[in-house]
Amino acid sequence: MTLQTAESLLERAPSATGGPWTTVELLNAGLTDRSIQTLVRGRKLVRLRRGSYIETKAWKELTAEERSLQHVLAYERNSPKSGFTVYSHTTAALLHGLFLLDTPNTVHISRRARTSTKKVPADVRRHVRTLPQKDIITLRSRPVTTLERTLVDCAAIMDYQHAMVIGDHAARLGASPDRVRQIVESMSGHRGIRNIRRVVEGINPLSESPGETITRILLKALDVPMPELQVPVRTRNGRHRLDFAWSELKVALEFDGDSKYFDYRPTKEALVAERKRERELMEEGWIFVRLEWKDLFHPREVEARIKSAFARAARLQAHP
Repeated sequence: MTLQTAESLLERAPSATGGPWTTVELLNAGLTDRSIQTLVRGRKLVRLRRGSYIETKAWKELTAEERSLQHVLAYERNSPKSGFTVYSHTTAALLHGLFLLDTPNTVHISRRARTSTKKVPADVRRHVRTLPQKDIITLRSRPVTTLERTLVDCAAIMDYQHAMVIGDHAARLGASPDRVRQIVESMSGHRGIRNIRRVVEGINPLSESPGETITRILLKALDVPMPELQVPVRTRNGRHRLDFAWSELKVALEFDGDSKYFDYRPTKEALVAERKRERELMEEGWIFVRLEWKDLFHPREVEARIKSAFARAARLQAHP
């Protein structure tokens, strides 16, 4: 079968199913196993997992998070429904809308017991455990671990920085510190407990983005005093907030790099407003240090820039 013929058959596929197509749906639309492979080789279909496909044109229009959700849908529509399954770990983080430095293609599920002797698919990680009912909620019509349990689960399997991004955002969205502590206390001796405790101790809900979280971690490792977060400052045209500030010196540090990792792109109007805000603050005597993602890989340079700003601020205060 030619690629053109396969494409014409693909037009009959159920386009309003709300998710990726299964092999059965494509076969029912008139395609064959051979024509499906022709479409994959011709880059008209993307194979998400065995038995699940999505049109390449639609795939290219999705954000990274939406693509990860397609993997969840592909799992749901092409997996046997046996046993009570709860989405957990990074899959739960995705469903909660938490920030993730890396969008996952692995689907994490938690079950009370092994319900099958079949080998777990490569894109699925199964966690066999009994979760308290209070750690499970219904989200997007699916059973998902709560914010608190998700935070702790992710800290158990991720490195410190990745887990801190999730932890800060979960706290910002209202995760209960008391419930988090209860879960941690119940996991004494659990694999990854040291990282879990370190993450929980370091969480700060004032961080508003992954970049701010990673910047805060970096600042703690530098030979500079820790700044305040989300500092309100009044200017002639109103009140503004600074990501990080050393208020006594009037030195501000701002992180500008999140648009490089996420789908947000600042509009021209937003950029103009941001520069206007900065000019107003500079008129009030503030000195700015601006960081992007690439700067976070050069901590000594960041430290030098901050200390240089401190020195300039000190000279300005001595000779206004």
